[in-house]
Amino acid sequence: MKFKYTLFLLLASCNLGSDQEAEVRHYQVPEMETIARETGNQDFTWQAPKRWRFDPNLTPLQDALFYVPAESDKFIENDYTTAYASVSFLQMPFDLNSNLKRWQNQLAEDESQVSTHLSNLNLQSGDWRFVKLTTGTEASLIAVHESGLGTLFLKLTGPQTTVLAQAESFVQFVESVRLVQ
Repeated sequence: MKFKYTLFLLLASCNLGSDQEAEVRHYQVPEMETIARETGNQDFTWQAPKRWRFDPNLTPLQDALFYVPAESDKFIENDYTTAYASVSFLQMPFDLNSNLKRWQNQLAEDESQVSTHLSNLNLQSGDWRFVKLTTGTEASLIAVHESGLGTLFLKLTGPQTTVLAQAESFVQFVESVRLVQ
């Protein structure tokens, strides 16, 4: 009896069985098109890969920020599998050791838990220093270009599986960088 009384109160509070018509709405949402986004600052331009999504919520030190979806993320959702790519340009000299320590500490409290690989590469846009950091669960790929204007940083960071799967796209992103004439 108690169950029937509770059910009655629930139905009554929902106005079920009343003379009011329920309003049903249906919306068609078009599929969001992914487009390559070309952005830049006063000194450089770059072309983001097609599946990367521009995020306008920049920090004061960022010139661009992108959501980088996992390969399996066909809806390009910003979720736990998403990595982030940022572009920062600082009009100051680059100090590898202090930046490396800061980047390692962003991935793990103990920098000895971070596997670090450094390499140099000469691209059409100039000489770049590449840094690959991995912890087993998180990773960062960082490209640094020094010029007389300052230091340009491109950084991809997030879940290791997403970051490593997007490594080729990240290199293409770096290769797209051009100095504004």
